[in-house]
This record gives sequence, structure tokens and C-alpha cells, in this order.
Amino acid sequence: MVKRLLTAILLTGVALQTHAEPLTMEQILQKVVNHYPSLKIASMQVEKASKESVRVNSQFGWQLNGQSGLSHETSMTAVAVDRLMVGGGAVKKLSSGDILSLTGSLRFDQLKDSTFTVPDPSTNLDFEVNYRRALGKGADNLDYRLAANQAEVGKKMAYAQEKLQYDQIAAQVLGLYLQAVVTHKQIDNVRISIKHSQRLNKFVKGRLGLGISENKDELQVTAQLNGLKAKLKGLQLLWVQQEITLNRLMGLPWENKLDINLTNDANSPKEQLANYISEATQYSPELLIIDSELAIAESTIQAKSNSRKDTLDLVGFVGNRLTTGELPNNTYTTISEPQIGIRLEYKTNLDHSGYDAALSQAYLDRSIALQKRVDAKERIHYQIASLLAEIHESKGAYRAARLSVKSEQAKLDEAEKRYRNGRIEIDRIIQYESQLTASKLSLSLQKVELERRIYQLALLRGSLWKKVARPHYDWSNAPATNSLSSKPQ
Repeated sequence: MVKRLLTAILLTGVALQTHAEPLTMEQILQKVVNHYPSLKIASMQVEKASKESVRVNSQFGWQLNGQSGLSHETSMTAVAVDRLMVGGGAVKKLSSGDILSLTGSLRFDQLKDSTFTVPDPSTNLDFEVNYRRALGKGADNLDYRLAANQAEVGKKMAYAQEKLQYDQIAAQVLGLYLQAVVTHKQIDNVRISIKHSQRLNKFVKGRLGLGISENKDELQVTAQLNGLKAKLKGLQLLWVQQEITLNRLMGLPWENKLDINLTNDANSPKEQLANYISEATQYSPELLIIDSELAIAESTIQAKSNSRKDTLDLVGFVGNRLTTGELPNNTYTTISEPQIGIRLEYKTNLDHSGYDAALSQAYLDRSIALQKRVDAKERIHYQIASLLAEIHESKGAYRAARLSVKSEQAKLDEAEKRYRNGRIEIDRIIQYESQLTASKLSLSLQKVELERRIYQLALLRGSLWKKVARPHYDWSNAPATNSLSSKPQ
């Protein structure tokens, strides 16, 4: 169905859009990155990762708690108590890792049938300030520093993964663009051949009327001409398919007509191998991801090593317990009990096998990341070296192809002169014409291959993005239902 539709468009010659804007590869890529949905998702992932540091820092705020209740209790002495209690507290973790906590409660007790000489009813007010410092596990606020470091590493990893997606999209667009250029070069090449064949056919018919040419000459030229026209239709169909694919990536209507700018905008490399390797290594999203994995492994090693330690906390506290109430002799009393002290709290785990296994895994993760980094750097080195060598050879191949075109053109011109004098058969002219056509197409394709390698080198170094702006999105209103329609800023 789709193929028939595309064929109908070609055969009818319907112009679905009157104006076609010539687009370079960079312009196409710019339109794609401004539209592509997965890149918006990657931007959201970066924004999400950036919020982790806010969550980690939130632990330094005051944490409040409260409780209240009404109860009827019976003790072992069978004395019943009606109790009303209201309490609360506040906890704050300091940047040093120490913990400051404030607790207080107000309790009203009323005994039933009490024979004890205690205030009844009584009001009890308790208040305590507690200061805790870790001396073993968690000393120097290691948990926070590791969490903050991992939050920052997570943000860098999300950004590196976003860069990787941009590069993957760019590689896809580059491939489609160069395929489109090849298609256009082939179409232009066939059209030139058709014009030449039409001119030759007219010449043959003129000589046929004079009795100089034979019918077989006309049949051969006509067969060649029909073959070229059939090839042209096939190439035009291929271009329509490529055009629809590019429109989809750019978010344009499928019937939008495109005009590919065939001008070479890619600059030939001028720097030395070492400079390009340095640029590619600094830019590489893959290496950024590996470095993030390495940093996470280092943090995990510290965290697991800290978890293996014994817990030893120094706790200082100061407070007061105040009780007021009525004694059985109808007198009021107030009892105040100030409290102050310091204590050590110790806890250990006799089985460290779980901690040791987790620590061993973290060390292996670090070793894996280190090896991946070595492999990635080596791969970048050889990719750059290979591209530079291929570019050098491609320039030589292009110069050789240009000389070949000149030779084939001279050979055809000489053969046509001999044909006019009746000294050569028409099939030799057709053969030479085909050879010239192939030589011209080879020259065009050599140029495209040279451009492909130059663009690949620019993508590997990150210099391609100097001509293409990566869009910036504002996800500050992420909970809103229209977030996905945010425009790049």
C-alpha cells in the first residue's frame, strides 16, 4: 500500500509543497534534536538526578514529632491510673554528623483508691536535651559525605547518558543524510546519462534517415535509454522513502518536501593525532559514564568499610523531671529532679561475612570500571587513528577518481568522433558511456565517503555540537500535566 502510494506520487509529479528549503546535515540535526522525544526524557533524567542533592541536604533540617493519648492503666499493685499525655520532640543532624535532639512531655495522672503518699492527681513535666556524637561507625558524618558524593556522581552520569543519546541520534541522522546525498548523486548521474543518451539517440535517428546508421544502433540506444529511465524511477522512489524518514525524525508532516544541501560543510582535519585523541577522550560520554561508575564504586567501598565498623557513640544529656500534685493530707507538693550525664553506647556484629562480601563486590566493581576505562581509551585511540588514516587515503582515492573521470571522458569524446566517421560500432559508444557514468558516480561516492569520515571524526571529538545547539528544557513545573510539551529554551 505504501509503495503504491509512493509510486503514485512519483508518477503523477504532484508537488505537495511548493517551497523546499535546502538543508545541510547540521540543520537537519538541529531540527531533529529540537523534536526528538527520547532526548526530552534524557533531559528529565538529568533534572531528576539534580534533585537528589536537595534530598540529601534535607537531612540537616529540623525533624519534628509529637504524640498524645488518653489511657486507663492498672499496675501490679492493682492501683488504677487515668492518664492524659501530650509529648513532642525535635531532632536535627548537624553538618559534623552529630545529632541534637530535644524531647518533652506533659502527663496528667489520677490514681483510683490510692493509699500511697504520692501526689494525686499529679502533673508531670519532662524535658531533655540530648547530644550524640559517633566515634566509630559514621564518624565525621561519612554517610552524608558519601550520599552527597553519590548524588553529584549520579547527576554527572545522567548528563553523560544524555550526551550519549545525543551522539547516537547524531550518528543516525548523519547516516540518513549521507544516504540521501548518495541517492541524489545517483539521480544526478542517471539524469546526465539520460541527456547524453537522448542526444545520441537523436544523432542515430538522423543518420538512420540518411542510411548511414542501422536499426540495431537505434535499438541499442533506445534500450539503454529505457533502462536509465527505469533506474531513475527506482532512485526517486528511494528518495521519497528517505524523505519521509527524515520528516518523521524532524517532526514534520510526512509529505513535506525536502531539498538536501549537498555542499560539504565538514572541515578536513588539520591537527595532530595526539590532539584529536585528547579532545575525544575529554569529550567521550562513554568515559564520563565509566568515571561515574568508578566514583560510585569508590563511594561504595568507603560505605561498606564504614558499615563493617563497630558502633561507638558518645551521648551527653541534660534535662529535668518536674512533678506537682496534691498529697493525701491536702497539701500541694512540687518535686524537681534535674538530670545530667554522659554515656557510651557500643554495638558490634559478630558475623562480618555479609559486610566482607559486599566490600569484595565493591572492589570488583572498581576493578571492572578501571578495566573498562582502559579499554575505552584504547578504542578511542584506534578510532581516531583509523579515521585519520582513512581520510588521508580517501583524499588520494578522490584524486585518482577525478583523473579517471577525465580519462573516461576523453576516451568517449574520441570514440564519438570515430563513430561519426563510421569507424566504430554504437555498442562501443554505449560501453564507453557506461564506463564514464560509473567513473563519475565513483567520484561522487568517494567525496561522500570522505565527508562521512570527517563527520565521524567531528562527532567523536564533540566538535559537531559547536554548530548544533543542544536544547535546554525547563522542568521546574514537572508535576504539571503539560510538562511534556515544554519548549526548548
